[in-house]
Amino acid sequence: MMKEKNAHDPKLIIKKKLHASDLSKTQSRLSMPINQLLSSDFLTDEETTILHEPAPDPVKSTRKEGSKKGVSVVLVDPLSKRHEVEIRRWKIGACWSYVVVGGWNNVIDRNKFEVDDVTVIWSFRYGGGKLCLALSPLVRESKHSGQSSSRRS
Repeated sequence: MMKEKNAHDPKLIIKKKLHASDLSKTQSRLSMPINQLLSSDFLTDEETTILHEPAPDPVKSTRKEGSKKGVSVVLVDPLSKRHEVEIRRWKIGACWSYVVVGGWNNVIDRNKFEVDDVTVIWSFRYGGGKLCLALSPLVRESKHSGQSSSRRS
């Protein structure tokens, strides 16, 4: 999708080591801690406003502090499959994170992610400015040799 002529403005967002919580079907989200972002200017002003809008009533909202509203994005997985997901901003523990929800389990189902796999996540704009995310092919550390290998599922 980034290779298509309507794709523009690529930005490296984060080099992400996948944790058990990122792969948990019950948590159903991929977290990108804001303090670990390599580029924090991938959102438009309008998208930032949406994500920073507080939940209506923290007492009645979900267990996470943060936005109830999300920004719709297209996520391209390592197999080049497109998924409709949402980004939201949540406070997880003491840190604020952007989280990919609303379709993340479909990404997990399609790919063979494992805990400690490393992916690089890029943002780019498509067509009239639609926000998209792309997960690079995974790098998996060999449990025995400590060496890394790149793979496509």
